[in-house]
Amino acid sequence: MKKIMALMAVLCLLMAAPLLHAQTAVRISDKAYDLEVRSVYVQTSLNGKYRVLKYDASSGVVGKTNEVTLEYDFEEMDSECVGRYEEDAPAALVYVHGFDSSIAALEEDKVVLTVNGLPLDAEEQTDVRDYIGWEDVRKNGSRSAVFPVMLTKEGGVHHFTVRVQTLQQNTVVTETAVITVKLINTHEYKDEKQAHIVDIRGEGVEAYIVGDKIYLDHPPGSTGSRVTLCFADENGKTFDCIAWAQETLCKAEGKQAALYLDEEIKLDENSCATYLLDSGCAQNRTTAVRFVLDTKDALYLTKEYGITERFDIAAQDPKGIFFAQPQKVLCVGQVWQPTVLGVCTESPVQSDLHGTLTLKAGEHTDAQVIDVSDGRNVIGVKEGVAYITAQYVQYGKTYDAAGMKIIVRKDAQERFCVICRKLNVRSAPSVDSAGIAQLTRGETVTVESIENGWGNLSGGGYVCMDYLEMMDD
Repeated sequence: MKKIMALMAVLCLLMAAPLLHAQTAVRISDKAYDLEVRSVYVQTSLNGKYRVLKYDASSGVVGKTNEVTLEYDFEEMDSECVGRYEEDAPAALVYVHGFDSSIAALEEDKVVLTVNGLPLDAEEQTDVRDYIGWEDVRKNGSRSAVFPVMLTKEGGVHHFTVRVQTLQQNTVVTETAVITVKLINTHEYKDEKQAHIVDIRGEGVEAYIVGDKIYLDHPPGSTGSRVTLCFADENGKTFDCIAWAQETLCKAEGKQAALYLDEEIKLDENSCATYLLDSGCAQNRTTAVRFVLDTKDALYLTKEYGITERFDIAAQDPKGIFFAQPQKVLCVGQVWQPTVLGVCTESPVQSDLHGTLTLKAGEHTDAQVIDVSDGRNVIGVKEGVAYITAQYVQYGKTYDAAGMKIIVRKDAQERFCVICRKLNVRSAPSVDSAGIAQLTRGETVTVESIENGWGNLSGGGYVCMDYLEMMDD
């Protein structure tokens, strides 16, 4: 309360001298009162001439008591100006009715009103200034004490000593009301859990994450940039329930994140959401952000990331390209996307802002064995041997890769080799199903059938085919 009350110096000076020279004193205390608490906000007319006090929640008038309770939803409260140097915050007014008739009939300039020992007034900039003090709230000539209390997320119990003092015929009359106000925030908050960013892709910008920094490299002339982020829960799994991406949380109050959403959007089936970039208000943007995901049962928040934007960044010239492996064995119906590396960079090249990568069938290849018509994927169509090549065009330069051999076999009872360090065998063809065994790099397995990227092992269980390599005879 100290933050929103200023001393009524003039009134105190006027009243102090007569009170000191009074001969007798009358004290009124240990009474019950009619109490009410209202969460309030001030509404101003469009032309700015009129102001009216509105309220969201009210305790109602509780008669003949010294304790009152206000229940409110903190997240739905309107914020009010509560002090010149304070952030706007939700506020409520406490109304104390039922003071002694000899005091309640007096106008404001005839009494000294204090709350917890401080004269009750508010700074000129405070929205509720005109509605607090010694007020004729009921419009019946009987005045009441009205003072503000701050509404918080935590709520709590607050005790107030409200004292009204006046001088009547050389007698100081003092009435003291001891009031307890209980504030209860009824909003049901969800558990907060950790979320992780597992993938980042840029459209109109090169986007990548290094540690706790997100780098956004803008190539020359790029516009309309977007960034897609893919998330996982605290266990590193994609969300198997409906989840919504919320506004990014900014470290600086009132700032807009460099990556932002105009409105909340639902994550797609891969737990990804596409964020906008560069609102055109650089002065209002912040680079310290956290990303928030909302599910039915919990809020998931990422760690804080610093965002660094760099402009007119051109990709390094690969000086040539080559396939990451000399040959590949596919099953009939299997879809595979080969990795193409730069000779100089030894990093994958792909179709993006910097260049275009296109796969082609090799010379003299039987067109019935494979399908590369989309320029990105190789599909095994029928048993046989085929070849593919790749072409990468970057900033007007064209690079061609040497041919790569593709062997296509039937998908029944084929032997495969594990190509990752550890591979989980699961009870069902899903990453969310239970693990029943684990394979290590170099082990061989027999796959009876393949469906939706999952292989059914002859010994039971399922594995992801991305981590298996078909063995040559």
